[in-house]
Amino acid sequence: LANIDVVEGDLASAHRRYTLVIELGRELGDDRIVAAGLLNAGVVVEHMIFAGLSGREAVAPARGALLEALDLYREQGNIYGIAVVLENLGVLVGIDGDDDEARRYLGESLAISRHLGNRKGVAGTVRFLGQLEFRRGDYRAARAHLEECVRIEQQLGTPRQAEAVAFLAAIAEQERRLTERGV
Repeated sequence: LANIDVVEGDLASAHRRYTLVIELGRELGDDRIVAAGLLNAGVVVEHMIFAGLSGREAVAPARGALLEALDLYREQGNIYGIAVVLENLGVLVGIDGDDDEARRYLGESLAISRHLGNRKGVAGTVRFLGQLEFRRGDYRAARAHLEECVRIEQQLGTPRQAEAVAFLAAIAEQERRLTERGV
């Protein structure tokens, strides 16, 4: 039901339901359920922040949930889960302005996704790395990440490639402005 809430855009309800999943998982003593609930609750908070439904004060508790999920996935040896949590930790700490830590988390996630052959995971992570580098003004690194994202997403046929293409257009515009100013 929480997943349906996310699709329907009811993020507050989704967060309540994922919190219940965490509680039930703890009651059952099932760390797989707890880890999944923690991951999903953290991701929903990210979406809530991006949508303006929560402020940056929500970063710390979401980060705590993701770090606990990361510990649980590591204990379980769930490599895929580790990669997903690391990607989301990168996004979350990036929201909080810690670009170096964001890059570290995203880099770890990317290495795991490449090792697993998870092209969808690679595409998502390089998209976020590209956005991070764009924000930092490193347009060459941003372009490389975003072009890789677009290539993979075109191969996979995912609709998210439009987001990466929009960032590539923004990079071209920034570079044009820099050229005009002689920088």
